[in-house]
Amino acid sequence: GWQPVVREGVGQDTPEVLVEFGARALRIAGSVRFADGAPAVGWRIDLADPLRGRRWRSVEAQCSEAGDRAANALAVTDQDGRFVLGGLAERSYRLFAYDPGSLLAVQSSPVAAGSTSVVLQVPADAMLDELRGSVVDRAGAPVPGATIGVYLTAASADGVVSGPRARTEADGRFVLRKVPRGLVQLGVSGEGFRYETQPIEQWLRDRDLRIVVLRTCHLQIEGDAGLEVAFLDGDGKRLHVESHSQGAGFMGDVWTLRSGKSPVLTLPETTATMTWGRDGKELGRKAVFLDSRPGAVTL
Repeated sequence: GWQPVVREGVGQDTPEVLVEFGARALRIAGSVRFADGAPAVGWRIDLADPLRGRRWRSVEAQCSEAGDRAANALAVTDQDGRFVLGGLAERSYRLFAYDPGSLLAVQSSPVAAGSTSVVLQVPADAMLDELRGSVVDRAGAPVPGATIGVYLTAASADGVVSGPRARTEADGRFVLRKVPRGLVQLGVSGEGFRYETQPIEQWLRDRDLRIVVLRTCHLQIEGDAGLEVAFLDGDGKRLHVESHSQGAGFMGDVWTLRSGKSPVLTLPETTATMTWGRDGKELGRKAVFLDSRPGAVTL
């Protein structure tokens, strides 16, 4: 119910800290409506530009008295499409509203905290009846059994919010029904392939949607303890390394050999060069050729 307070210069030598809240948190009230004027009922209201706090969660959610914690949202529209969003500082915000079932979403231009009678209107053409396309590998071969999914990230939601999903057929083709045209991500995953995701607006630039995915390869490294190992693609761009062992996961662009041997690492088939060094200084590099066959591990 209060705007956040920041105290500077607090350390171990500070004998006492007085935190005094001086300003009540502000609110924005309004409604969400479809193009024909009908109210959008049960939509989640969030912020596109919150202040990030502990564990990357929004400070506004912690300061709000009007939030709906059960729905992981700052507000939920009622039967008239109306909402009251609280916990706000004295600045402008871009509101983000979405339907948790279809992931149809709308985002506002900046709105000053304290505003009332704000109307978010959902465009008439905001939803595609269907989205067709295909998933292939770099050689153009179809990828059957891949999962195509729509999702979005909302500041107050715990993780991502998932929407429509489909799987590719034997010829790599898929059909997604009722897909939002914007403000969502389209992700593609498949066994033995690197996860691919982009804003749906970028995918829709191509009428015949053709998604190219990279095969994943596995390798293990042996070398002196403490060596820092990294990998580059053919253009010299550093690649992300993944590792999953003993229930823990790692993703980064440098792997340090703690005991002279790495666990099994995962990299894309575009890997071309391995570099190694210490303390950020490169000591050597070599070309690498990874085996992309299922189950194969390159040493």
